[in-house]
Amino acid sequence: MLLVVVLIVGLLAWNVYRSLRPIRQLTLSVRALAMGEPLPPLSVQGKDEIAILTSAFSAMAQALKEQQRDKEQLERTERLALIGQFFAEVTHEVRNPLNSLSLHTDLLADEPLAPEQLRLVHSIQEQILRLHRITSHYLNLARPHAPELQFASPLSITQSLIDFENWENLKVFVEGTDQSFLFDFQKK
Repeated sequence: MLLVVVLIVGLLAWNVYRSLRPIRQLTLSVRALAMGEPLPPLSVQGKDEIAILTSAFSAMAQALKEQQRDKEQLERTERLALIGQFFAEVTHEVRNPLNSLSLHTDLLADEPLAPEQLRLVHSIQEQILRLHRITSHYLNLARPHAPELQFASPLSITQSLIDFENWENLKVFVEGTDQSFLFDFQKK
């Protein structure tokens, strides 16, 4: 009789442990997310409330991660834009005196000069042209460029999105019908 009671208590304890394990795992993940730590992978098994809650939490954590990544990308883009603007302003300020130097060396080159002096003036003109090319290059980098449009098939666009997001499966609904297609892309 005592053996039966111990066995029943043991089975109940094991069942309680097994039932509470997903809650403990979810609690640890919530704490990790709150502290900004990477989340351990959560396994969703079954269709009970805990599984639904775990699935919703995983989706929320993924959305927060994507939002953080987007925020960091935006900050990086803003910093690069400021750097580009800075280079454009500096380049513009350098070009003004450079144009003046170019004009004066052109005037000097038209004067009667000794061969050595003329060689020095031509050397200065070459360096001014070099600096002009460099500043033009910086100004071109700082200017926004129109996006390059290219043709692509819907299949290649879909495939690139799937590859980009590393989706495991994708369900596509055909508009105007009740047809849907499930694409199963298992991670390799």
